[in-house]
Amino acid sequence: MGSARPVAQVPAFRWTDQEHNILVQMTNDQLALERKDKSKVIPWSRHWENISTRLREHGYSRTGPACQGYWKRTVEAQRVNEEAAGP
Repeated sequence: MGSARPVAQVPAFRWTDQEHNILVQMTNDQLALERKDKSKVIPWSRHWENISTRLREHGYSRTGPACQGYWKRTVEAQRVNEEAAGP
C-alpha cells in the first residue's frame, strides 16, 4: 500500500485560508489565460475539478461542485460588501 497524505481535518463548511488562496489564484490565472488566448477556454466544470485536484494535492478534500459553490458565495459576499461600502 502507498502512503496517502492525510486529509486536512477541517469541517466541510469552513474553508481554510490556504484553500481560499488556491481557489482564487487558480481562478484568476485561468481567467487571465482565457483573456489572452481564447483557445485556452475550458468548461467551468473542468476548472472546478482542476481546483479540487490541486486541493487534494495539498491534503484537502473538496469536490468540484463544492469549489464552485464556495466561489459563488465568495463573489456574492464581496458584491454585497462593496455595495454596503458605497461609492
